[in-house]
Amino acid sequence: MNTLRTFRPVKSISTALIALLVLVPMMVAPVAAQEVGGDPDDVTGDASTDNFEGILNNMYDVVMTGLRYVGLIALAAGGVLYFTARKNSDRAENGMKIGIGGVALTLFYFGMNTVIGLLEYIAGGA
Repeated sequence: MNTLRTFRPVKSISTALIALLVLVPMMVAPVAAQEVGGDPDDVTGDASTDNFEGILNNMYDVVMTGLRYVGLIALAAGGVLYFTARKNSDRAENGMKIGIGGVALTLFYFGMNTVIGLLEYIAGGA
């Protein structure tokens, strides 16, 4: 009796996906976009720069957190794809591209941190 073998990639990847969905929210700070201190009910509508600086700081925190974790996850996913490709050259190529993208994001994270630190030093900030 000849039976066809069926390939079910979802079954083999489901554990990794569940682990990823559980671990990523635990690693990423869920309060990165929330303002530290201040009264959230204070809606005075004044045109001071305090609110604008708070918004910019929150955007900076969100971008830096995103760059850090997306870059590291892409680096890990690219490495896994590349090393598990066996004889499938398309999969190895995709893994290499994802891994290089992860390295680029991680380097951009450190470079952006350095440039922002230099600008703060030049401006005389903290």
